[in-house]
Amino acid sequence: FGRGVDFVQVREPVGVCVGVMPFNFPAMIPLWMMAPALVAGCAFVAKPSVLVPGATTLLAEVVRDVGIPAGVFSVVQGGERTVAALIADNRVAAVSFVGSTPAGRAVHRLAATREGPAGPARAQCNLGAKNHAVVLPDADAAKAAAAVVGAAFGASGQRWMA
Repeated sequence: FGRGVDFVQVREPVGVCVGVMPFNFPAMIPLWMMAPALVAGCAFVAKPSVLVPGATTLLAEVVRDVGIPAGVFSVVQGGERTVAALIADNRVAAVSFVGSTPAGRAVHRLAATREGPAGPARAQCNLGAKNHAVVLPDADAAKAAAAVVGAAFGASGQRWMA
């Protein structure tokens, strides 16, 4: 670990956060997005893929059942127009997106050019991610290759390496 390095983490709510999720991991990605927002004290609006809306709807039931107050976690169904309307709403402070490069660029552009009293929205966009790896010289090449292949092609190639 580094010496002489200070690390400070501040949980400061920014306001309402929106998460726009892809179809391929309909439960995992909403959890990745909502947890930091809720821990920081932000309300979270989930916009799942129109292809797999059910997992996020079930997640909303779980959130309700554990006692998170109404309105702190919401699910909104819809496509491009719904995303554009959410980002245009000046009550939205931040948007997180995972999906294709063209869609992510559109989300980022909408957030960056939003007009109104709140100005631009913060945007975090994971666009068209695909498998990448760094194999260090002292690694076992066969084990590294097997790990990369498994990570790249597991889940029918619909996941990114972690």
